[in-house]
Amino acid sequence: MEFTEIQRIINSVNEENPLVLIHGYGNDVYGDIGVFTSSFDPLHIGHEEIIHMTSRYYGIKRTFIILSKNHVLNKTCVAPLEHRIAMVMRVYGSDNRYSIFLSNDGRYVEMGHQLHLRCPDCSFYFNMGFDSFEVMATERLSGNTLQELVKFRDTYNCHVKIVIRGMMRSRDTELVLDNNNKRDWMRSVDLFQIDDKYNYISSTLARERLKAKRSVNNILSPTVAQYIRDNNLYK
Repeated sequence: MEFTEIQRIINSVNEENPLVLIHGYGNDVYGDIGVFTSSFDPLHIGHEEIIHMTSRYYGIKRTFIILSKNHVLNKTCVAPLEHRIAMVMRVYGSDNRYSIFLSNDGRYVEMGHQLHLRCPDCSFYFNMGFDSFEVMATERLSGNTLQELVKFRDTYNCHVKIVIRGMMRSRDTELVLDNNNKRDWMRSVDLFQIDDKYNYISSTLARERLKAKRSVNNILSPTVAQYIRDNNLYK
């Protein structure tokens, strides 16, 4: 996909048009669908493992990968959005098991409603990192609260998987829920501990190593690493 087409898609996403298909199948899809959203700044092998975990565990044959035009907490990414979309396209764009979308602001429940409008006969399996889960538990952002997600889950038969990495364990999740009076929400989710070899991989670590001109062989796929070199990103 040419950069001009990527930019056209980015410009088309707004509050009135909050979810746009970049690549793959986005309508008339049936069955179980995995959903994973991230800023992918950059896409690393931990992201890829989380995406594959849902397919392996639930036997899902199709996954929707979603990037956001605007961060839910208004954070600024390092690489321009068009490059982050291009990285995801390089890895997943030729595999028809994956569809790639761009959302306006990355709010889970809003994305869920938009996906349901597109695919009303699907059951969605949301992959959620611990940081995204904690934002939903602690922040009061319309379209991005645990209460709204539970209501959405009960209405449309979706499922939620929280992926726990690094030093975090299930007890950390329970503490967040206890501190926010939301322990009943535990019945709504599955908790997954990612394999130890992916535990400490993060986009932050990848950016630090790239800036320091250190090896990223165990953090980024060769495809992503080559794209970053070719486009002089994360200097």
